[in-house]
Amino acid sequence: MNNAPGDLGDDADRLLIDLAAAVGTDSLHYADVPVRFTGGFFATVVRFRLADPPADLAGWLVARLMPDEEFTRRETQVQRLVAETGFDTPRIRAFGDGSGTLGQTWSVMDAVDGSPMIDDLDPKTILRVLPDLVASLPRRMAAMAVALHNASPAELREVVPSRTPEEAADWLELDLDPQRAARVRGNELMVEELRRAVLGLRRTAPTADTLGPSRHVLCHGDLHPFNVLTTDDGTDVLIDWSEANWAAPEAELAYTSFIIGHPPLDLPPLVMSAVQRATRPIGARVVSEYVKLSGRTIDQGLLDWWTAFHAVRMLSFVARGDAQIRTHPWFGLQDRLAAIIASATGVTVHRRVR
Repeated sequence: MNNAPGDLGDDADRLLIDLAAAVGTDSLHYADVPVRFTGGFFATVVRFRLADPPADLAGWLVARLMPDEEFTRRETQVQRLVAETGFDTPRIRAFGDGSGTLGQTWSVMDAVDGSPMIDDLDPKTILRVLPDLVASLPRRMAAMAVALHNASPAELREVVPSRTPEEAADWLELDLDPQRAARVRGNELMVEELRRAVLGLRRTAPTADTLGPSRHVLCHGDLHPFNVLTTDDGTDVLIDWSEANWAAPEAELAYTSFIIGHPPLDLPPLVMSAVQRATRPIGARVVSEYVKLSGRTIDQGLLDWWTAFHAVRMLSFVARGDAQIRTHPWFGLQDRLAAIIASATGVTVHRRVR
């Protein structure tokens, strides 16, 4: 994430008031001006430290301000329980349910003194670090997935969504309901095509009996290099638990291997084709490294099904987004996502028109 100019205005003071109430102290004061970061597409992310703080709020902290209480509460609970297992993710210090002066939910956690595996999506940056990514990225991402799946706190079974293929298709269908489609001006056809793709996924979905729910683990749901911060001592720290779910390992690996194999870059077609020829094997190696490190067997048919599911999910997000969606990395992946959907379901999905 990068520093953003400007400040929070009155929200900075409101956050202090709500944080003080949450930890049971009369008042708190900033030691420095809070710094707002870019990088949270839906969240406001702020780094700060307090002057003369209580012991549990010492050091540099990060606050995530989110508009949805249920969403933030679940994300915070997941991160807290995962951190308690010893998995490398920031420790949660406090939570606010939106009933305070700030008027929105928030969480405060330890700040990570590190930088993203990949600093940004600038093509020159990607091309510069590509040799190092080829060498180390697949094993690092696989190791993180293995550690998380092995930890899988049992308490979270009742907290995060369960995602069998049937449940995943139900979720997509709800996400693409006709009332929402009617509100997406100019993209109604795309949404209807995606609804037909969901029917195709249902026809090919493996049954729960075939999968064996005992294989299901806690999945991060958004495991990619931009959600990993690497500290100076080389520790990889996973952040952003908003998409956590309980599913087969293939659900996690399908998404992670796709994102790594198809970096969302704005490049001329010929250059992009060359980059993807180099990155697709990196994505595939995430799966093979996971098998080596975990000893688990990965079902290729199930992996392919989840890849198609994620393609529909990502295009659903693009189709229903507002004008800001054009800045989201998934927007530039529409052609590749549509190709995956067509191959898996026989449904052609056209690009978002505006």
